[in-house]
Amino acid sequence: MSNRLVRAAFATDDKETVNAEFMKARHFMIFDVMPDSSVLDRALDFSGGEGGGMENPRVTALKGCTVVFVPKPVTGEEALGLIRSKVFITKLQNQEPIGDLIERLQVMLRGNPPPWLRRAMSGETLQTGEPE
Repeated sequence: MSNRLVRAAFATDDKETVNAEFMKARHFMIFDVMPDSSVLDRALDFSGGEGGGMENPRVTALKGCTVVFVPKPVTGEEALGLIRSKVFITKLQNQEPIGDLIERLQVMLRGNPPPWLRRAMSGETLQTGEPE
């Protein structure tokens, strides 16, 4: 199980909390999450005003991620672009600290990951949804 890795992206305006809608997020913090550690891969900064659709810079920048955490649903062509890129969209019930979400992912990776995470890690084409 130690070889499990999730590349997780978090939509944020403050770089600490998942608190920004996908199309309005000023930042995406991307972490490589393993069962016992996590590493910040990169922080993506956006100024707003980027075009929409599947070729939106946000969609393109998140290719290669396993999952993106957002506080509100991603809709339209942006959602389709993420799904086609095999990025699982996870809508949270509330705004949550990124550190807490990383810890929850690590617990899942150490045990038996829920179906949505297993599918995301396998690269299956996924629908949007909430974590189980």
